[in-house]
Amino acid sequence: MEEVLTHGDVTTTDLGGGAVATMYTANGTSACFLSNSNANSEASVTFQWNKYSVPAWSVCILPNCKNVAHNTAIKSVFTGTKLLEQKNVTGDVTDYLCVEINETDPFYSKEMIQVSIQQAIFCMFSLMESLKDLGRYALNLEVPVNVIPKRNVIAIVSATVGLPTTFKAALGEEPVVVDLQGLGKGQAWVNGQSLGRYWPAFMPPNDCGGGGCDYRGAYKSDRCLDGCDQPTQRWYHVPRSFLKDDQNTLVLFEEMGGNPLQVNFQTVTVGTLCANVNEGSTIELACQSGRSISQIQFASYGDPQGSCKSFKKGTWRLTMPWG
Repeated sequence: MEEVLTHGDVTTTDLGGGAVATMYTANGTSACFLSNSNANSEASVTFQWNKYSVPAWSVCILPNCKNVAHNTAIKSVFTGTKLLEQKNVTGDVTDYLCVEINETDPFYSKEMIQVSIQQAIFCMFSLMESLKDLGRYALNLEVPVNVIPKRNVIAIVSATVGLPTTFKAALGEEPVVVDLQGLGKGQAWVNGQSLGRYWPAFMPPNDCGGGGCDYRGAYKSDRCLDGCDQPTQRWYHVPRSFLKDDQNTLVLFEEMGGNPLQVNFQTVTVGTLCANVNEGSTIELACQSGRSISQIQFASYGDPQGSCKSFKKGTWRLTMPWG
């Protein structure tokens, strides 16, 4: 249908009762769609001297404008020449897929059925009449079966809960964080290592009081507020010991329906502050852009030696009058 859909002329016919026929024609060929916009009842229509039943709120696809090849409201059954990946087949519309295998299939075995499971939570084999808990890891499963001389049907029912969101570790030695902006509430793991719970959807009210910041006077809870309407935490530390050189897997268990498309990994450049001050004076240290000082690596009084990042304790010590 590709040629006629992309280059054909389009005509639309109202069939009544919410049913519409759309025809594409090009170079003597045609393709048609019969749609029923009625959400409650089936439409029985006559189109080009043929009668069709179109289920409620569905579309029938007629590649030659005569025979119905597919209807969106009816389970689609089709054949393939290779093993199929569940998410690609279902289009993420349903969590379930049933596969029938007979003795004419190239991957059929008279003694064993082989199934490759990457993300399935469970897999049930109708011939075994049992439920196998496959856990969280990928595996290749071999199940013995009893076959008969005629056609054999192996029904495999599996369920998926998502696909792995994978990434490569950032180069260098700088700390790595994952930005979970856009998510709601849940838990995160990198390569099976827990990053803990996240809750970026929890934000303080969008009211910082205004009027600047002044601590003088009686305490009030709305004084000197900042970061209003911002997540309580957005970046989560990913220790480099959790990361691999090649592919890494991030798993998100989202409880509130956040948007994972905004999630990304970043490196953080840690700045350094150095200063000295004479006796009797005061010095104040602060970070820019709202960042805070996370660690004090060196502090000394007297006559410390060296320079920034390489200070050493001095020789001065406090001497009391009595020795």
